[in-house]
Amino acid sequence: MLKIAVIVLAALNMVLFAPTIIATAIQNPTPESFSISFALAGFLIMTSALLVWASRNFPARAPVLFWNGMVRVFASCATVYAISVNIEDAARYAFVAFDLTAGIILIIGAIKTSPHSFWALLLWRVGAP
Repeated sequence: MLKIAVIVLAALNMVLFAPTIIATAIQNPTPESFSISFALAGFLIMTSALLVWASRNFPARAPVLFWNGMVRVFASCATVYAISVNIEDAARYAFVAFDLTAGIILIIGAIKTSPHSFWALLLWRVGAP
């Protein structure tokens, strides 16, 4: 089940989120966000490749899942803060719900499929299993 979730997340990054970010940047170019939008899209494409790679050997590649989950949790927290100070629209709560759920699934999946604990993954104390 975790493998399916990871592949679905990778596919969403690759075929939905990255192209949407690029299309938005092209349609509404602004000096503040144009190049960073392409960097973000590139990051999502790289993340897709890493998630697919990690799905082939969860015990050895659990740190990839764990840290992708941590990034998603961090982004969700930053978005909640941005909404609370009126930097973002409240419609972004949909992003928070999706990304926070995905992040928690990835973190728990990494811990359950790995011989390492939460703290070992967090502190990168993950020598060969």
